[in-house]
Amino acid sequence: MFGKHFDLNESTLSIVEEIGRHIPGGFFIYQAGGNEELFYANQTVFELFGCDGPEDFKQLTGYTFRGIVHPDDYDSVTASIHKQVSRGNLDYVEYRIIRKDGSVRWVDDYGHFTESDVYGGIYYVFASDIMEIANMILTNMGFIVETVENGKAAVEMVAASEPGYYDAVLMDIQMPVMDGYTATKEIRALGNKALAGIPIVAMTANAFAEDVRACLDAGMQGHIVKPIDVNAMINTLTKLFYTE
Repeated sequence: MFGKHFDLNESTLSIVEEIGRHIPGGFFIYQAGGNEELFYANQTVFELFGCDGPEDFKQLTGYTFRGIVHPDDYDSVTASIHKQVSRGNLDYVEYRIIRKDGSVRWVDDYGHFTESDVYGGIYYVFASDIMEIANMILTNMGFIVETVENGKAAVEMVAASEPGYYDAVLMDIQMPVMDGYTATKEIRALGNKALAGIPIVAMTANAFAEDVRACLDAGMQGHIVKPIDVNAMINTLTKLFYTE
């Protein structure tokens, strides 16, 4: 979107702001290095954090990238970003955010790194609520969706349910408290065999053969790669539920 022929400065920032108002999703720009100060964030980003507007958002995050990312995720996220842009100018990361009401959400972040004459290194970022996208796909397929914030809560939810209440579990691999691999193994070890046998499908950004094998070895029956491909997700779930 913004390459070597576009340079961010005081004159062009107003152009970016106008574009940002029409982008159907979260969009923000921040400076690489230093305080990682934001230059711009659109209304969708404010809403992602449960904020009414820019002042609300600035108070919550300090208007910095560090303030956007959950403090427990920040170091690993920035390390991943730096590693990816060292090989090119694009990155994809997932991390938690803390909304104004204290609730935690997972977002995916598609970054584009470029150098500007005035500000130096800059990241242009497209961000969205991961679960919101998945929920939309599942709801359109006719499913009723219930979500939890971590793997331990997922195990507890399944263990407390009646057999047949849940048709399947979409298990995020990267979760706080308990990761998806461990949560899957604990579900498989439940004393109630009907609950222990519930279909579990992995959701992960890792698409290498060894990652797929790790999911299957943990007891999962499927693997959905993030960022979510709608058709791939539909195909995986269709095979799970409608194939003999």
